[in-house]
Parts: sequence; structure tokens; C-alpha cells
Amino acid sequence: MRFVIVSIMLIAVGNVGALAGGGSSSGNGGGMKPNVYFSGSVMDEATGDYRGAYWANGRRVDFPLQSVASDIDVTDGHVYVAGTALLHGKNLPVYWLDGVLQVLPNADEITFIRASRAIGGHYYLVSSRAGEGLVSATLWIDGKDVPLAIPPSMRGAYGRSIDVDSDGHVYVAGMVFESRDVKNYHPGYWFDGVWVALPEPGPAPNYVSGIQVKDGHVYVSAVKQGMAAGYWLDGVWNDLITTRSASSLTVSPLSVSDGHVWAAATLYFQSDVLHIMPGLWKDGIWSDLPLPQNMTDGQVSSIFTSSDGHFVAGGSVCGWNSKNERTCLPGYWFDGNWKSFPNSIEGGVFSMAVEWVEDQTKPIHGGIENEDASLGAFIRDDDRVRGDGRRRNP
Repeated sequence: MRFVIVSIMLIAVGNVGALAGGGSSSGNGGGMKPNVYFSGSVMDEATGDYRGAYWANGRRVDFPLQSVASDIDVTDGHVYVAGTALLHGKNLPVYWLDGVLQVLPNADEITFIRASRAIGGHYYLVSSRAGEGLVSATLWIDGKDVPLAIPPSMRGAYGRSIDVDSDGHVYVAGMVFESRDVKNYHPGYWFDGVWVALPEPGPAPNYVSGIQVKDGHVYVSAVKQGMAAGYWLDGVWNDLITTRSASSLTVSPLSVSDGHVWAAATLYFQSDVLHIMPGLWKDGIWSDLPLPQNMTDGQVSSIFTSSDGHFVAGGSVCGWNSKNERTCLPGYWFDGNWKSFPNSIEGGVFSMAVEWVEDQTKPIHGGIENEDASLGAFIRDDDRVRGDGRRRNP
């Protein structure tokens, strides 16, 4: 059977390489190095069925169900992948722990996973449920659902991002609203299930994108009015200014390490042709992310930083091939240098995770391993393994 990669694009001056520290900007010096994981899906061209998958340092691992892998996190050598799977004729929210399928109890087809976090031996998920004219947000801890309460005057809520502090307190960033009109969205976060409103940085809409808790401080990133980025630090708004005049932008969740605040953004320039440009801030200073040769556009959706100053920004770059077809390749910038994923795949990335390690050699857990570097690689039936990681045909 022939498979192709199918995924969605993740929905931007100084010298960006000079921002990195603790080693050479090319990533070949000393210090920490990244193990890069990302999740997506592959499609069987013969049947049109989708199968969730993740990649660990370029090696692809497929799940043996009709499924979509939308979020990934890695901790202590364990790989958590969240998404949906076709079970009993229904697309239900699920997650895989090292390739073993876990079904969320009390979830249904209108429950959608928005974010995940694996930390301290626990796995946290945030979901939204849309039904009967309402949208509700739910926190899942090791598969147990915990509804997130909203103020009495509000009609619904979206959870967008999650973090857990060293004492086990859970922070979920999101928005509550009086109606589904974007002008009625109000930013904030839940602290152990209790809503904490954040002051509006300007007229609505203001979209929350991420949350991080570091050294007792709470950082929440957002897009203001669809045109400007910034973040709240302990409830105080800080603008993030670019050196470009974009018509709109998206901003990633923040990464805070060694006293520095990082954020990545995609800038959109609308003229006769839409132009898309990636970049990042370090401590409020904007730098463009360079595009590889023959690529005209790029998007960035996440950023990860090490304790010694290295950074990985995940996204995709796009250009035109010899047939005048627009193609996009996922990958990441490591200290400002673009690296495509070794399996040459077309499209974007659902989610990324990074482990900072001295040795990049890591085991692959569960699923179907595919090391073929070509698009649309064949996977033999005798290479298939079950969700528990054991081969179907030993």
C-alpha cells in the first residue's frame, strides 16, 4: 500500500543566529542538543483512510488505526500522542502512550483535544466540546475528566494551552465568551480549575495562544486584535513589536529559560499575492528567520529553548517546484539554521515536542517504524505492529 503524508499548516532585524548561546549557532558546538518529535497523519491512497503518526528524529511511527495525531509531548523517554481514532464507527478523542491506545472516558464525537502536557508522571489534556449551541472546556488528568468552570455571566469557553508548576498546580490558558461572536471573547486562564480573568490589552478580539509558568511567574501569550502580539506577565501586558508592517500575524506559546523570554510568530502580508514570513522575539527583540534557497514563504508555530541558550522553532517552508506547483516542507530552525525533516514530506506539522539531551539516540516506542526517506513510502504488512508495540506477524 502506498502512503502519502497529509497534515495541516500551522497557523510573522537582527541576526537570528546571534541570538543563540551556549555553543555554535549551527548547532554543532557543545551543550544541549535537541531530539525533535512531531505528530501528523499519513493517508493510504488506495483506501483514502488516514492513520496517525509521529516522527522521532526523522523516523516515522504509524498507528494501526484510522486516526489523526494532533498533539505530541515527550517526557522521561515516553512519547504521548493525542488525537482522534475511528472506534465503533465513531471518531473519538484518544491518546497513545508509547504506542498503546488509551480512550478518554465520557468523551464523544464533538470533543476535540486542544493541547497536552506530560510532566511529573502525569498526562494532562485540554479539550473543547461543541454541542447544543454551547462550547465547554475540559481538563483531563490521566484520562479522568475535570470540567473547567466559567463565570456565571459567560456562555462558553475554549481551552488553548496548559502548563503545570513544580508544586503540581495546573494552569490552562483560554478564553470565555458571552456569545460565539469573536468580539465577546475574554482572555484568561484557569488555576486549578478556577477562572482568572486577564485585563484586555485592547478592543476585542484578543486570542490567547499559550501559557507557561516559570519560577513562580505566569506568562500568557496572545494576539491583540489579530494584528499585534504580546504577553501578560503576572497579569501585566507586554507588547511584542516586529520590524515589519504585516496585515496580520499569529504567535506561538512562549518559551522562558535562563531569564529570557522567547516567542515565535508568522507574519502575513496581503497584496496581489499572500506572502508569509517567520520570525521570533528574544526579550522583545525581533529577528527574521531565514528561508532556505528556493523557498519563498515560511510559517512558525512553536519554539523550544534549552537552559544553555539554544533554540528550536518548528514550522514549515514553502516554494514552487519545476511544475510551478506550490509545495511546503515541515522542519525546524535550530539556532537559526533550517533543517528539513529527514523523511521528505510535504505539508505542515500538527504539533512538535523537543527533548534537550546530550546524546540524541533515543528509542522509538510502539507503532509502525518506517525509515524510508521518500514521499509515499511503502510499508510492508509484516512490518506492522499492534498498538501495544508488538508485531502482528512475528
